[in-house]
Amino acid sequence: MFWGSPIVPLNVLLACDHGLVRHALGALLRRQPGIDVAGETALQARIPEDAVALGADIVLVTVDSAERATSPQMRAVYEQLQPIPVVLLNLADDDERLLEALSLGIRGIIDKNADATHLLDALHEVLNGETVISKRLASRLVVEYVASSSGERPRDLRLREPRGSELSERERDVLSGLARGESNRIIAERMYISVHTVRAHVRSLMQKLHVQNRVQAATYAFEHGLVESRRAAGGHAGGTAGVAG
Repeated sequence: MFWGSPIVPLNVLLACDHGLVRHALGALLRRQPGIDVAGETALQARIPEDAVALGADIVLVTVDSAERATSPQMRAVYEQLQPIPVVLLNLADDDERLLEALSLGIRGIIDKNADATHLLDALHEVLNGETVISKRLASRLVVEYVASSSGERPRDLRLREPRGSELSERERDVLSGLARGESNRIIAERMYISVHTVRAHVRSLMQKLHVQNRVQAATYAFEHGLVESRRAAGGHAGGTAGVAG
C-alpha cells in the first residue's frame, strides 16, 4: 500500500427485528474507523435485494434464537445472499445450537458478550475469507467432539495417523493459539509476527494435518495430544475463534 492511498471502508448491512438493538449496533459500528453502515433492515425476505442495492460487503444478522436463525425464511435469505458473507450475532444463550447455521453458508457466529473489538475483528476476518465462531461455541464443539464415542466423527479424522511431527515449532505455537480460540490478530500480537504470517502458518498446518478448517485442526490436535484440551478449551465466552474458510 502506498502512503496516502485511500482506505476503502467495509460496508455492513445490519439485519435485526429489534429496532432499538439495530439502531444501537448501527451507532456503535458507525463510530469505528473503516466501517460504513450501508443500511439497516428487519429480518425479511428483502435482505438479499437490499444487500445488493446498497453495495454491502457483509451482512450482520442479529438473532434471538437458534430457531429464528435456522428458520426456512432465513435459510432462503442465506442462500440468496451468496456470495455475500453473513455473520450472526446471537443474543440468546443457545449458541451451541447454531452449529447447523455453519452448514447453511453462515461465515461467522458471534456471542452476545463479545466486545466491539472482537466484533470488528470477526467482520474483517470473514471478509478476508475466514469463518469465525464464538469461543464458547468453539470450546463446546471441541469438548463434545473429543468426548464423543458415538462414531459420528468424520471418518478421515478418526483413521488418520498422527502428523504432529511434521509441524514446525511456529506452527505448533499457532495451533495452540487457534485451539484457545485466539483470533489471527491476537496470535500475531503474541508471537510478534504479522497477521499475514499467521494466515500462512494456519494454511500450512492445515495442509500438513489434512484438515479443512481450524476447528478440525484444533480437534485433531486435542485427539493426538498436540495441545492440552483442558487449558485450550477454557477461553472467555466473549471472544471469537477463527476457522479458516
